[in-house]
Amino acid sequence: MLLAWATSNLGSLLLAGAVAAQPPPAAPTASGGGTGRVFAAGLNMLGLVFKGIGSLAGGPSAGAVWRVDVRTGERRRIGHAEDLAWPVPSADGTAVYALRGRQVVSIAVADGLETPVGAPADWRKLIGVLRDGTVLGFIEDDPRPRPALLGPDGKLTELPAPADDAE
Repeated sequence: MLLAWATSNLGSLLLAGAVAAQPPPAAPTASGGGTGRVFAAGLNMLGLVFKGIGSLAGGPSAGAVWRVDVRTGERRRIGHAEDLAWPVPSADGTAVYALRGRQVVSIAVADGLETPVGAPADWRKLIGVLRDGTVLGFIEDDPRPRPALLGPDGKLTELPAPADDAE
């Protein structure tokens, strides 16, 4: 499982705040078309669990990103920023993606170099990164956030908003 691989190779990412574990969602529907299937497949591949889109309210405060080796307890800060939220590791463990306000940034684990990814958008939460570098997350929308993909080229693809919290 990719999550176990990322944990063993990158360690745990800690943010100044807590992220609660959440139960698994209902099975995804095909209403999003091909891109929706990519998003759903990405969630499955990442092994993520969360309870419906309504669970996206609130969240941890912004803070610093740390790498922790769960075997040894060794901690190392990734980058110098203290205003990042919702960090997610790249599949190969060489970068961490996080939100700085409305901007997704990539932070190199080796040297902390930050690079903006794509244009600023109304990001609510990042939830993972696929092997090809596509970032999965949620964009603010009314009445509930909608799934979105941010490609390695910076292209944002917003998916249809779910009909209800169960979807």
